[in-house]
Formats: sequence, C-alpha cells, structure tokens
Amino acid sequence: RASYHRGLEHVCDSDEFLRRLEYALKARSDESFMIIARIDAGNAVNGSWKEAARRARAVRALGVEAVIPMARTKESLEAFRHEFPDNDMVLLTGTYFNGLHPDEIRKYGFQIIMYPLCTIIASVAGVIELWRGVQKTGIAKMDPDRAREAREEIEAAIGLPEFWEIEKETVEAAHKDYTGCAPAGYEGYNQKRT
Repeated sequence: RASYHRGLEHVCDSDEFLRRLEYALKARSDESFMIIARIDAGNAVNGSWKEAARRARAVRALGVEAVIPMARTKESLEAFRHEFPDNDMVLLTGTYFNGLHPDEIRKYGFQIIMYPLCTIIASVAGVIELWRGVQKTGIAKMDPDRAREAREEIEAAIGLPEFWEIEKETVEAAHKDYTGCAPAGYEGYNQKRT
C-alpha cells in the first residue's frame, strides 16, 4: 500500500504470511538461495514486537533461514531482541541516513545491515540540486575535482582504460602518442592536456 511510505503499515494475517513463505520455499530450486522473511508486525497498525517474534519463530519452524523484522531504531532493535533473544537465525536490519553505526547494530545480534533507499535518495538529491542551480543561474555547477573523480570511477567501472589500450593498437594506432585532454567541463574553458 502507498500508505506504508507515510508510516501507516499493515500486515497480512499470520496464516497468509506463512503460506506465502511455504510457496517460496517450495519454489526454491537451489538450496544456496536464501529465503528471507520480512516481518513488518512490529511497526504495523495493531502490531507488536511480540507478534514479530512469534512470526520469526514460526518461519524458522518452516525452514526459513533469515528474518528482517523491520526494526529501524535503537528502541525497535531492543524491543524485537527482547521478544526474540534467539540466535539461531540470520537477522537483517536496515539503517538510514544518520542511523546507528554498524558496530552498535551488531551488538543486537544482527549480521546483515542494509541501506535501503540511500542510493536512490542521494542520487535524486544530487540531480535536484544540480538542476535547481541550472534553473536559477543557467549554470550546471559541480565541484570539478569531484566531477573528475566520479567520471574516472565510471570509466574504470565500464572498462574504458582497457578499451583505450586496445584502440591504441588498432583503430587509433595512428594516434598512439596522443595523451588526450581533460573532458569538457572539468577544467573550465582551458582544456589542459593530460
């Protein structure tokens, strides 16, 4: 439901929840593929951490290896672990911007820490900031050193340095000694050779 994203959470009844996981387990064709049960009962309307713990025990009995109880704060981590002190399942949790340090989360017995939405929110925030600046000033401002660093990381990730070496020996053999220049936008109007 869309209301989930404004803090109004609902969960299906326990039988339906378990039935879905039973089908997931039956559908698994590779035993190394981990089935993780997401348990929203601690934050749900009329929910409780006691119910979240009950569901964790029920999915463990089904053969599910890991749970994510959607404990998002120190208080909710403590509440879940108070109700579910067991240490025989993999426990996952998410943390957000300015959240708890991983060492603190691990103290509660959580082995896997996720950062949901962080990448997309940070990306979109950067795009919004850039284009608001263009809208106000007509200039796409970005720190040149950071822009160069990001571009170099992208180029390395997609393998461009290796392709440049191949091209030096093939289609760009006539320009083998060309060292290049900084891409437009990183040095301002003065495109220095590199």
